[in-house]
Amino acid sequence: MVSDLLAQRAAVRDDCSPEPDPNWSCSLLRGVECECVTSDVDDCNGRPNCTWTGDPMTGSCEPDQAPDDFCDALLPGAACLGGRCEKSCEDANGNPDDSMCGSVGVVGGQCVLPTEGDGCSPQNNGCYATKALEMWDPSCEEWTTRGEQARPRMYHSTALLIPDGRVISMGGGHSDFAWLQVPEEPNAEYFEPTYTNVPGAARPEVSAPDEMLYNSSIEVTVENGIPVSRATIVRLGSTTHGFDMSQRFIELPPPLGEGGVYTVMAPADEEFEGGWTHQAENIAPPGHYMLFLFSDDGMPSVGHYIKVRGPALQELNCEVAPALQADETSCSQEPVGGVCPAGAEVHRQLSFPTVELGSKSFRGFQVYASSNVMHDIANPRPQELEAVHGLCGRACAEHFADVPGASVNCAAVGAFRTPEGHAEGEWNCPEKVET
Repeated sequence: MVSDLLAQRAAVRDDCSPEPDPNWSCSLLRGVECECVTSDVDDCNGRPNCTWTGDPMTGSCEPDQAPDDFCDALLPGAACLGGRCEKSCEDANGNPDDSMCGSVGVVGGQCVLPTEGDGCSPQNNGCYATKALEMWDPSCEEWTTRGEQARPRMYHSTALLIPDGRVISMGGGHSDFAWLQVPEEPNAEYFEPTYTNVPGAARPEVSAPDEMLYNSSIEVTVENGIPVSRATIVRLGSTTHGFDMSQRFIELPPPLGEGGVYTVMAPADEEFEGGWTHQAENIAPPGHYMLFLFSDDGMPSVGHYIKVRGPALQELNCEVAPALQADETSCSQEPVGGVCPAGAEVHRQLSFPTVELGSKSFRGFQVYASSNVMHDIANPRPQELEAVHGLCGRACAEHFADVPGASVNCAAVGAFRTPEGHAEGEWNCPEKVET
């Protein structure tokens, strides 16, 4: 179920004035187990208000005192609800009141004895749920507090950016996990940022490809002709336990074009002093993103799902060099003093597979490598050649797995000529090594 739309709009700050601390709100304090279960073993599973009565096999687990009395003795005013001691942390007007906890503490959501507690703990209960939105302002380097959500979002809650620019906040709670008794929240709310409703502005209606390759560009059409001046990609969220494991926001170069047709540049390699490169796949890891184009008024388009990736696998040829074109010599008898007895030497002609490439053929192997192994086959870097020779050696060693001497030679320097050939990879060669 989804609650009514929460349009939490606030005026955009024109300065960096101090903002108030987040608002805190109160939910329920949940405590120790207060009921007994007959199916428990003869120690009552350690339940604090229970004692096993009768035969160890046929007896039962009985309460030491009435459940409500047990809870009230721990925390005045607490009652046994749903099998656990519970008491509201709110006063008569529904406002949070730490004094309601009395001398009994809450650790990890569990009501404990006075000597072990620390008042209304904010851990794993709604007593100190932060309902107010906190927004980071990179220009002011400050957090800004916006409006509050209607419900607390605790353990296992989720907040995700959706294509229309709103943030959906939903779920939370864990009512069936050992001592952790956080009320379930089977509902959702929306936060609507101010930038999704700029006065007098209209959304660009974008049509774009479904894929974007590193170090390239795509053509994007704005169907309703609204001029755009900014482009970003945001990786699809993957949120749990209070953080987004897939969070990534990337500002792309400004779109170039006019008349509703624009060129948008994909994430690209960045060269730095000293000759090292920040590769595009490290800036924007491969995967699915939302592409947003912004009008001159700051209104974003609806996010367009787009896959960001590198080129298809490169097909590289590993032609055997003369250094590897030799017989393998072994001994059919036990060597004497490290020397093979006369007549016991066995020569075996190495047999390499033949790779057919149209009118050309060669002895060797084909391997497949992703684009980050060799960026430019015409101008390979030393470390890239080393990596490809390693792939060639692995293919060779697999082929000669039953010929120890040959498999060792596969890793020798100069075993293969400089790799050549470059094509969109297809898994159609029997001798291949994946990266």
